[in-house]
Amino acid sequence: MHSQAAVVITTFVIIAALLIGQISSLPTTKKALDVTSSSTSTTGVNDVTTAISSNKAAILPTSNSIGNKGYIRVSLDDSKLQELSAFATEQIRLRQKSAEISLKGVSFALKQISTSQAESNYKLTLVLANKGEKRSQFLICNVDIVHDASANQRQAKTNCVRANIVTGIQSIRPDGSFQEDADLAATVFAANEFNRQGNNSSPLTLLHYVASGSHEMISGTEYKLHMQVQTSPKDDQVLLCETSVLPRNPRMLHGTECGHLAGKDHTGSYSAADIKDADVKETAEFAANALKERQIVEASDGLIPVKIARVWKKPVRGIQRRLRMTLSDDGEGAQPSSYCLAVVFEDRLSGEYELVTGPGNTVCSPTPPTA
Repeated sequence: MHSQAAVVITTFVIIAALLIGQISSLPTTKKALDVTSSSTSTTGVNDVTTAISSNKAAILPTSNSIGNKGYIRVSLDDSKLQELSAFATEQIRLRQKSAEISLKGVSFALKQISTSQAESNYKLTLVLANKGEKRSQFLICNVDIVHDASANQRQAKTNCVRANIVTGIQSIRPDGSFQEDADLAATVFAANEFNRQGNNSSPLTLLHYVASGSHEMISGTEYKLHMQVQTSPKDDQVLLCETSVLPRNPRMLHGTECGHLAGKDHTGSYSAADIKDADVKETAEFAANALKERQIVEASDGLIPVKIARVWKKPVRGIQRRLRMTLSDDGEGAQPSSYCLAVVFEDRLSGEYELVTGPGNTVCSPTPPTA
């Protein structure tokens, strides 16, 4: 009797274990599929329609992008922006050493989609006013708000430009409310780059900005190369040049700089690329031919590539804008001094902006354009 009961109990336990295993395995598999589908969909940029499935290199994470699924736009009505913009405004007051600065509104906002931290990072473009100044005078700031998980606190990085826009800021409606203006965020970045690169007697003031032409959606892999070159076949001197190849159609050389680059490294969103890789070799060949056609340094015959020293790469996906800007360096922000075409690439994967240089791209002139 006891032996029969033991057999029944043992049989029941085995059957129950099998059933439990079947029941628990089915939801787990389905859940894994759902999670995969969800995480894939969040990588998409909601205003970038270019598919990236055809370019596998574009979706490979770099060592510093693990958990980062890119940036998406945030509605200006989002309740979180009120808290974040108040924090950012206080940080700007401290940096500008002025308690009279007040927030007019938020013109653009991005949120980082991350699987590795509880609170997201944000990028905001704020329009601020200073008490006592004219209605056309503003302080416009791009603010990176980063959540420091180790200290459990927010940190803010601000880049501001003064603006005296008599014609009005496009994002401010007649009733004083704000509409989204991504062009203004790119304009602030470009103006700060011009300030950083130029030898102006005083910081530049933005007088006018407008998008020129349609926006270009770009997706692919950007390569950055260090190349050893000669200025002529008879010259034994070897220069080291850095250049980037952007995933445009057709491809484009960008940001070429020759000179002392010893110790210069590229971390952040870039990762090291294998020089022996077929795509890298093809890219290097393109860069070498492009360098031959351009007089980057004082050389009668262009540059002659000798060797590829190092290569980095990063996936990019975002929007390229062409902006017409009028700037002033007279200190008062009244008289135009520069008329610029700024080509700005906004990478929605890394959240970074890049001023695109090279023939036919970013250029400034002391005289207004004729067309």
